[in-house]
Amino acid sequence: MKIKAKRAIATGLSTLAVLAGGVVGASSASATTKCYDRDGGQLCVEYINNGYNASFYNLSGQAKHVDFNLICIHPEKRFGDNGSFWSNPGTRSTYFFAVGSWGQCYVAMYDYGTGQWYNSPRS
Repeated sequence: MKIKAKRAIATGLSTLAVLAGGVVGASSASATTKCYDRDGGQLCVEYINNGYNASFYNLSGQAKHVDFNLICIHPEKRFGDNGSFWSNPGTRSTYFFAVGSWGQCYVAMYDYGTGQWYNSPRS
């Protein structure tokens, strides 16, 4: 009986440690990556050392033909990527804009299927 109780406590503590680690990891990631729910998915921007990472997590259940652009605020500057691409359901599509630091920027994504532009939050 004592062995079962010790095993249950050890299992519970291990589970708690894993959960605590997951929460800490999620908090640190969300501090740098900024996302909005857009166009049936998540559109995100993240500043990383020498540029900005754009990402779209397609949760819509259908493939989307999209294109990323990076728009920086002050001074105003627009950067294009390598052209449009298909984002498949359940996948995260990314593009790194290696442009250095331009202060606050956001990702503008064009959806060819809807003819709409969608913006991420500012970095």
